[in-house]
Amino acid sequence: VFAGMRDGARTFMRPWLAVAVAALVNGVIFGALHGATDPIFIPILMLFGVILCLLYQLTGSLFAPIALHLTNNTVAISTALDWTVLEAIALWLVAAAVLTAGARLTSTLSTARPTPLRA
Repeated sequence: VFAGMRDGARTFMRPWLAVAVAALVNGVIFGALHGATDPIFIPILMLFGVILCLLYQLTGSLFAPIALHLTNNTVAISTALDWTVLEAIALWLVAAAVLTAGARLTSTLSTARPTPLRA
């Protein structure tokens, strides 16, 4: 959503302002969709959404924001469940492996072309 909003907004505002507006709107969406049970977390989640958008803007890749989001979720889950550091690292490694495998599979499937039939 961020890239589409940013690119659309660039048609009628300065590029830096388009980035800022798109990141803020996406941050609000991110915060609202993450359904925090405690209202104190909504602004924090909104800010985190803005940071993820700006990280994407800076790197031009989804890998960095995904890695940051994965790390944030690992810390949140392991803290909430009172896990040890080793358990948290194991969760992070498994989640990263699953995401990597899913990305590779998606990439393979989206670029696979059927072999032409020969007469």
